Amino acid sequence: MIDLYYWTTPNGHKITIFLEEAGLAYRIIPVNISKGEQFRPEFRAFSPNNRMPAIIDHNPKDGGARRCCPRDRCKCRLPPTSDDCGA
Repeated sequence: MIDLYYWTTPNGHKITIFLEEAGLAYRIIPVNISKGEQFRPEFRAFSPNNRMPAIIDHNPKDGGARRCCPRDRCKCRLPPTSDDCGA
């Protein structure tokens, strides 16, 4: 199952479209950026630069949980390393 920390932004919509078309199981966890919820410590624990959307894959192919936070567009498309998101 993938947790998608999401708000109704163009980038958030792109991720939901991809997940739907890929047939991957996910749940949306809303993070209201209008209220500044992306700055809460709970969110910054896995997205240290408080960027949206954030994805946590609880069942990656090689085991363990993986985080993908959009530090920059290229790294977000690759599996995170310890240098990317603290995973």
